[in-house]
Amino acid sequence: MINIVKAYAWQAVAAILFVALSTAGFKLFAEKTAHADTRADRDRISLAYANYIGEQKSKNAEAAKEARTKEQELQAAADTFRKDAYVQINRLQRERDAALDSLRTRPARPAPAANGTSLSAPAGSGTEAQGCTPAQLFREDAELASEIGFDAQELRIEYDKLWALYQRARGQTEAVTGDK
Repeated sequence: MINIVKAYAWQAVAAILFVALSTAGFKLFAEKTAHADTRADRDRISLAYANYIGEQKSKNAEAAKEARTKEQELQAAADTFRKDAYVQINRLQRERDAALDSLRTRPARPAPAANGTSLSAPAGSGTEAQGCTPAQLFREDAELASEIGFDAQELRIEYDKLWALYQRARGQTEAVTGDK
């Protein structure tokens, strides 16, 4: 009977060992499976991230290329406007120089009158008028008036150039952003 008890004891020990080892084996299998799932998820996420980064780089490169193209268009337009303004200003400067040369034949402003008044007769020919027309100005006064007029025209040309550049840039900005 001792042999039977021993046999049952050995069977019980074997059963306990079998249960323990199978439980440990099951846990090990579950961990390996979970680890494999985690690795697969990590690989899938890494691939999705790499694809996302590739798409973003592609979009950024495309946007940079488009921005560079628009910048070159704006620069070409600005160069054209500058060239046109330069031509107009050169023409205006030639006209101013010719007008100033023609004014050199006018008489200079006379010294103040002996009676202490600083008023003198008009420089131009013809009857005296209540006011003074540009034709009646003395040389210095006519030169100053001409300079002021030509400076104003030059400023207007520059203003028109800058306004046209601004409108063009604003139009392209609105086209990109959709703002009005």
